[in-house]
Amino acid sequence: MDGLAAAAGVTSGAFYSNFRGKEAMLEAIIDAELGEPFLSDTDSMAREEGRTRLISFLREYISADHSLDPAGGCVIPALSADVARAEAPVKDAYERKMRATVDRVAGLLDGSRSDRQRRAWSILALMVGSIVISRAIPEESQYRAAPTDSALSTAIELIEETDEAAG
Repeated sequence: MDGLAAAAGVTSGAFYSNFRGKEAMLEAIIDAELGEPFLSDTDSMAREEGRTRLISFLREYISADHSLDPAGGCVIPALSADVARAEAPVKDAYERKMRATVDRVAGLLDGSRSDRQRRAWSILALMVGSIVISRAIPEESQYRAAPTDSALSTAIELIEETDEAAG
């Protein structure tokens, strides 16, 4: 949360004072940030254009630069642990935004609805999980990029997969 306050140019105390409590703050962050900018960037794109944008987005997201910049990166890797300990309204807001993101990704993929949903959830898990793991590995380690490198190639394979390939 300190990173969000810094990004807003205020102290943590000033940031928190805008909300009824931590739960309200989490809900507001989830509503405003989860899935963005991807959700708004792909809103009106044709499938092929959206798929190209998705791959480009993944190359930025699943990267060493993103891993090294928790304050400037996506809130999902940092926020998920707090959401897991939160009350139902926060978890419900999180689930809604995650489902919206998965639905948007699935809409860009080929295949049956269930297969596209499965692959979209996998892509999202690869995105978030690889960043969480990479951030926990020392920066100077030769293995720091292994989670993101592996996740990116697998995510791209999942995007390019068709029902015949999944078969």
